[in-house]
Amino acid sequence: MKPRHGRLKANGVRLHYIEWGLETAPAWLLLHGFTGTARQWQPLAEAFCHRFRLIALDQRGHGHSDWAPEAAYSTADHMADISCLVEHLGLKHLLLAGHSMGGRNAMLYAVSRPERVSRLVIVDARPGPDPASSRALESMVTALPHHIPSLKEATRAVQGYFPRLSPPMARHLARYRWKRLPGGGLVPRHDPALEEAAHRGGFAPEDLTPLLGQIACPTLVVRGEDSDILSGHGAKLLTVSMAGARLEVISGAGHLVPWEQPEAFHRVMSDFFDGP
Repeated sequence: MKPRHGRLKANGVRLHYIEWGLETAPAWLLLHGFTGTARQWQPLAEAFCHRFRLIALDQRGHGHSDWAPEAAYSTADHMADISCLVEHLGLKHLLLAGHSMGGRNAMLYAVSRPERVSRLVIVDARPGPDPASSRALESMVTALPHHIPSLKEATRAVQGYFPRLSPPMARHLARYRWKRLPGGGLVPRHDPALEEAAHRGGFAPEDLTPLLGQIACPTLVVRGEDSDILSGHGAKLLTVSMAGARLEVISGAGHLVPWEQPEAFHRVMSDFFDGP
């Protein structure tokens, strides 16, 4: 199904989002991770567009959305944008899923707007600071080049750092992570200020742990078995902190669970949405 593109002005920035599926179907909002884009959700959207209205947001500073003035990229800033998008589209009884940074933004939205969220999926997102995961995230961001001659080399870089990805999936992620310059070569689509702020803060996120007890909707925590971003301890902390949460660990996956093991991830999603 061909995606539909939309835009809205929210909190001083223009946001871009993509939709798949029938507008009358149950709404499922998808939030990408740090330096990601809405387009990376396309394989999942194609698998589920027959039963859901899937909406993927380019969060501020990413993809085709505006870069935020004064590097306003806190979890609260992202949450406010999500709230505007939900209101703009008139979404209710929302299925909400976020990967990594997007998972953290989804947690805060579920705390702030519990009446809007019917089910929540947190994919390899850490609840608070963890020195080991901060080092791993810094290594990942630093390893992927900021200037690269071609999509072929960008794909090779993604595949080299994430060897569990299939070649087509690595190419898909590379295609939408970088953009072509008029004079040739590729640069990332995200605002450089995102990385600068992360480096200044030691890649340590805000601690959401004290808020998690306020999330009561059915919640699925998904962790890649070999993830170095969400530790086993962090995954268990998420699960025990929310009354309606359960944990699924997917083998053969690291941090990029939905793209490293798409079939297993899609199966877990189906089981969760069809469950009680």
